[in-house]
Amino acid sequence: MLSGAQGGHTIALQQLARDGVRLLGRLVDVEHAKLTFDAGLPDNMSYADGRAAGFRRAVDAHISRAGLVAAPAEEEPAERPLTRQPAAPETLDAGAERIGSVIWCTGFGPDTAWVGVPVLRADGVPEHHRGVTAFPGLYVTGYPWLSTRGSGIMYGVAVDAERIAQHIAARRE
Repeated sequence: MLSGAQGGHTIALQQLARDGVRLLGRLVDVEHAKLTFDAGLPDNMSYADGRAAGFRRAVDAHISRAGLVAAPAEEEPAERPLTRQPAAPETLDAGAERIGSVIWCTGFGPDTAWVGVPVLRADGVPEHHRGVTAFPGLYVTGYPWLSTRGSGIMYGVAVDAERIAQHIAARRE
């Protein structure tokens, strides 16, 4: 995954794991405070690696077709393979893990039908005010016009994310 932050750098699951982020499989169930995940983390990491490699091949092909002169590709330190796969628990107890908030990133076509809290409109979009839902601790970002024209795109989501992070922090004080 590419980022424009700090002049542009790669965000790779491998580097996130090296930096201490606990990677998990896909969330498949929530019952009270118990979160259940599938065992697909290794497949998800392989898929992400394949997509990144495909993107680099597409860029190289464009450079070649267009007859552009470009510096040779540099090795990306963030994508160095892990010496061992991160342990990914199949269940977590949100209370025991002191999880008070969840940042839910769904991509471009969210399926919210399984959300068992009364915040969804008939079209499946969570009802919210600038990303804050009526359900305590449930927030959304990435929706078009969440608070600005750029809310639904990578360029603009940071403003909403920062505002929501401040809201979460204020709740904890």
